Amino acid sequence: MQLKQLFINIALSFLIYSSVIANEVAPIGSATNPLKMSIDRKQAIQYIKPLFEAITNEFDIHFKLSYEKNDVIKAFCEQKIQMTLLGTSSYGEVRKRCRDLVQIIAVVVEKGSSSSYSGIFVRKGNHLNTLEDLTGKSIAFGNPYSTSSFTFPVFMLIEAGINPAKDFDRIFIYNHFASIKALKTGKVIAVGSSFDAWLKAVREGRIDPLYFKPLAKSIPIPNAPFILNKNLPKTLKAKLRNAFHVIHTKLSSDELLNIRGKKIDRYDVDVDKQHYISTLKTLEVITNEIKKSILEKANQH
Repeated sequence: MQLKQLFINIALSFLIYSSVIANEVAPIGSATNPLKMSIDRKQAIQYIKPLFEAITNEFDIHFKLSYEKNDVIKAFCEQKIQMTLLGTSSYGEVRKRCRDLVQIIAVVVEKGSSSSYSGIFVRKGNHLNTLEDLTGKSIAFGNPYSTSSFTFPVFMLIEAGINPAKDFDRIFIYNHFASIKALKTGKVIAVGSSFDAWLKAVREGRIDPLYFKPLAKSIPIPNAPFILNKNLPKTLKAKLRNAFHVIHTKLSSDELLNIRGKKIDRYDVDVDKQHYISTLKTLEVITNEIKKSILEKANQH
């Protein structure tokens, strides 16, 4: 009987031990507990998927990619996700909401640069030579969270002494290419857009540079950063940083794409955080009240 009881006790102990092990949380980034990476552009998932698959294959860091249709910043700050990709102005917003959680891990490098430009574009021959000449005219901006098609165009106008909500006859809110189309068809006199989107429209024949021109060009804008929850394990962050540093050597040029599907050079992990902070400080003149007044003006049409 004693021997039988001994076997029973051993069996029970093994079952309890197995249960404890099964219920332990697997390390984050493992196959059973993947790192949650979400983005607010549904189409972009297909462009960045090869990047994360390659990191999984080469460095054994697993991800759960998802599309966040509501507020990706809120999801990050509430720690429902641990990683996302944000534009520069959205990075500023996430710093306001939950600065203690934010760490930049990498930024896209395109054509040798980790910066891009925003511009305000107009049709040639309309006696439009300065931003002040746009007073009383119509303009199209991008989404209010867009650094290059909303934030910087608005900033450049304010710097020129223009109050967009008061000094424009009409304001429209579109995406980059819809804005450019509105300029081409004459629906608006000016458009705020990234130079990348503008040059792509030129290459694809959507706009003819013989008839249109940039009226203003921004200072260099740091490219959209990948951000992490900085409370993630240090070993995981170091491993992920190394992965971004070398992953361009593991992918073909057709697989190494930005969120717009455009080929890139690599990812920079030695990010100049001060560049972002300086840029955001420059944009502090664009208050929530100014954004609200612009959107209210746009909603009138």
